[in-house]
Amino acid sequence: MTDTVVQMRWRPSITFGARLRALRLDYGHRQGRKFSQEEFAQVLGLKPSTYSAWETDRNPPTHLHAVVADIEERTGCERGFLLGIDLTDGPDTTPGQASPRNTCFADIIAFPGHPVAA
Repeated sequence: MTDTVVQMRWRPSITFGARLRALRLDYGHRQGRKFSQEEFAQVLGLKPSTYSAWETDRNPPTHLHAVVADIEERTGCERGFLLGIDLTDGPDTTPGQASPRNTCFADIIAFPGHPVAA
């Protein structure tokens, strides 16, 4: 009997770019208007080409944690969502509901049809 080693890679079901896009749409919803990639890049203090590359997953940020911390500071949204950390079913939540610390994306978590909620 031979032991077989199976190599598995972590592959997020939702990419960083998809989460960044969801953040742009949610931020626009909270501000009462739609933001283009170029406008949201300005909000984040980025070049439009850099933001576009991130949102389309062509070129992820080099220093992801620093970038996500800056985005959190500028938008008021927890970094857990962009890092792919589950914001539901934590120790201080009701199963299936957003953490009370999370001030955005509650509507995304509530709507399973949303591309980020899948």
